[in-house]
Amino acid sequence: MKSLAVLTAASAAGLLVLASAAPASAAGNAIDPGDSLYALNCDNVYNDWQLFGVDSTTAFSTPIGDGDGYDADLDSCAGQAAYNPATGKSYYLQWFDDVDDLGYDEALASVDVVTGESTQIGGFYYNNGEFPEYIDVDSIAIGGDGAAYALADGSLWELNLETAFVTPVGETEPDMYSFAWDSKTGGFYGITYLNEVYQIDVTDGSTVDLGEIVFPQDGYTWRVYSLQFDKAGTLWVEVDQSGNSIFQATLWSLTFDTFTAPVYSGVFTDDPFYTESLLIIPGTPAPALAATGVDSAPIAAGGAALLLLGAIAVGAVRRRTA
Repeated sequence: MKSLAVLTAASAAGLLVLASAAPASAAGNAIDPGDSLYALNCDNVYNDWQLFGVDSTTAFSTPIGDGDGYDADLDSCAGQAAYNPATGKSYYLQWFDDVDDLGYDEALASVDVVTGESTQIGGFYYNNGEFPEYIDVDSIAIGGDGAAYALADGSLWELNLETAFVTPVGETEPDMYSFAWDSKTGGFYGITYLNEVYQIDVTDGSTVDLGEIVFPQDGYTWRVYSLQFDKAGTLWVEVDQSGNSIFQATLWSLTFDTFTAPVYSGVFTDDPFYTESLLIIPGTPAPALAATGVDSAPIAAGGAALLLLGAIAVGAVRRRTA
């Protein structure tokens, strides 16, 4: 398991132009028409579990609801999210310090994308003899039939979305914090934090190496930490950008044919915030479950191409570090 850490992105004296630290770009790709893109918070700039609607072309983000109140002792972070096409519900990982002696420090949660309200389901566990044993999960994904899976420290598990109970499937590639199902190909895919892309056979955990995503060689380090597919089969990824006193979450898109030419959308902002949890809701969700938020309208586009910060720190950013 990776540990939760506190990082501070400090600005220099004067003004720091965040946009200049990222590739020059007019605008990123547009998500498939009708689909909606969201992100969940991993930053103390906003409340814990804060949900955002995201403009795919710019990464400009609009808060939905108000999340939970921030607890400095909790040090929480949302991880990989997944939409269930069979039920219209959405889920994500909650990482936090075990301050309440729960016996676990991460959990499965559901989120309503209309209200932004999250509901914790419980820690990921299996029965080890007579007693439950909790495991630390890196990412989750849900297939078109509603079958859910979890990746945990180089192992693949089946996941019960009602109870967070897990059943071992087999060994697989380690360090995949990005995991998602593609409705276009019907396959499951994972990306390691070193940007290596694998197709994953969920019957046994075996993988096929598809190659590596190549980001600009501009003195920065780029690490993928979340993955989603839109209906067109486009891969949408959250990518950490670090180096030269910069640390921020950025949005990119690509296809299986364009690993060497991903398209940059922008830094997640209004008020720059860190995230490791992308979620895409398809344009034709199950109509009977509209109350869960899966039938929301596409998120409105947002503005600023540049964001100027004074001689202050960007803020304490929490993320899971290698």
